[in-house]
Amino acid sequence: MGKNSAQSSRKQTKSFAEQKNLKKKSFFQAPLEDAVVLRHEEIDVMKSFADMKNDENNNLMQNIEFAKEDMIMQRRDTVVNERRSTNIQVIMAITNTLIGSVVLCLPYNWLNGGFISSLIIMLFMGAIQYYTCSIYVQNQLPGDTDGAQIIERLLGSKYSKIFQIMSALLLFVAGIVYFMLQNQVLYAFIKFIFAYADGETQLPPINEIHFNSFSVQYQCIVLAIPVFFMISMKELSVIIKLGQYGVLAVIAYGGYMTFLFIKNLCSSDFTIHWKEVHMFPEDFSQVILVMGNFGLAFFLHNGITTILANAENQKKNTSNLMFGYINVLAIYGLVGILGSIGILDLDWQQPGIQTVSQLFNVKDIMPAIVNVLFLFQLSTALPILCFISRSQIFALIFNGDLSYPHKYNIMFNLIFMGSAVVMQILAINPNILIGLDGAICGFYMVYMIPFGMRLKSYGKKLPSNFDLRKSSAQLNTLIQKEDQEINTGNSLLDNNTSESLISRTKSQSQNKVDLQAYYADFQKLPLYEYIIWGGMILVGVIGAFLQIYGIIISMKDTDSTD
Repeated sequence: MGKNSAQSSRKQTKSFAEQKNLKKKSFFQAPLEDAVVLRHEEIDVMKSFADMKNDENNNLMQNIEFAKEDMIMQRRDTVVNERRSTNIQVIMAITNTLIGSVVLCLPYNWLNGGFISSLIIMLFMGAIQYYTCSIYVQNQLPGDTDGAQIIERLLGSKYSKIFQIMSALLLFVAGIVYFMLQNQVLYAFIKFIFAYADGETQLPPINEIHFNSFSVQYQCIVLAIPVFFMISMKELSVIIKLGQYGVLAVIAYGGYMTFLFIKNLCSSDFTIHWKEVHMFPEDFSQVILVMGNFGLAFFLHNGITTILANAENQKKNTSNLMFGYINVLAIYGLVGILGSIGILDLDWQQPGIQTVSQLFNVKDIMPAIVNVLFLFQLSTALPILCFISRSQIFALIFNGDLSYPHKYNIMFNLIFMGSAVVMQILAINPNILIGLDGAICGFYMVYMIPFGMRLKSYGKKLPSNFDLRKSSAQLNTLIQKEDQEINTGNSLLDNNTSESLISRTKSQSQNKVDLQAYYADFQKLPLYEYIIWGGMILVGVIGAFLQIYGIIISMKDTDSTD
């Protein structure tokens, strides 16, 4: 059994090399593809060693665990070293990752939240989240491929695990929101088909619960079947490659909003419609939706480390992050301003609107095309969100051992789909979930963790050549040694290799202890920084309470309407 296991490991290493040569680097999706490939490779390595766990020799098993970690790190380094991204690619990856489904809600919420106040909130939230995200970047060392590694080094394993839990939960809820938005755009497209096939049929509004005729409730149950099979796929390479074309949806959407902006601006009724626009909101609950939207719109804290780990020039990480945020700020600003003016001649003040697509005439062909493109974009993003969330949760449950039975993946997928279907059947506004997700999970990762890292790292700077990665030469020697043992019929590690592994592991453990001791004695921040951080954390606390308050108000409004 040991021989077969080691042979399997060697085959997987070879297969990984072949797969790596065949893959083309996508201009937009390379960092995301790397993250999924890394997770797949960790699972493969852990499974290849799963059969060895019944050995009764504890010392030998400890050495095997060391070898397992070495092989994982070797493969991780191979991906990071050979999939280097230029500065432009890194900036575009940051931009593409941040630009999400919030654009579907932005023009409507921009108007209801107040034209000027929405602009102020966007700039304010963007600046705060850029600064706190830059704290992760400033403390990233060569070899760091996940934010949890940075947090564990500076703050300890307890905070690192909380970070992973929050990250997994945030992605889980984001996946539910994506499923609900899938239903939104699909339902709008079905309305378009019904309008041309049978102009007399009127489908129920999407924000109401109906079971006496075809409605979004029945649609979500049917849609859940193909989505379940998509998130249960073991190989995501095809979906990842298709996902790079999802940017077409944003381009088409932006183009259509620009067209509507020009059309309204040239209309003789523009001044009449403009008088209906409020610079500041009359209903404070609308500000809550805007804050919730921008709370997630600039959130990249749990993924920035993976993106920048692939950067060709690590010294440009901070500036690349800044340019990425500037790009996103400009795009959101244009969509908010141009899009809000573009929908002025529509009934944007009606209650219950969840996305902009609900405002358009069901027979308009351009919104129908945009809806189809967004359905494609959401369908390629959802399986990746589920995969990463599932991997993070099970990595915590099984202490990093991802060789668990496949039935647990099925159970997770069933729980996810059940939760998503229930949310859609109850016609929960996705804006509420977006805001709540950003306020609670985002509060920890956007405010508390960066503040703790700033306290620990202030006044400290490790040498620029400090590298957490292990020596590739030593790792190659280990792999060659394993191959020799396979050829001689002995797949387990001999005493010399075991001693080498133990020695290296002790050295690495000491290095980790030295780093923790290095960061343990921290200097006090200047008074003005305490004031700034206090203000930012206060904003986060107020935002979280406002989101909860907004949910309570919306539930009361729903009850009174019923």
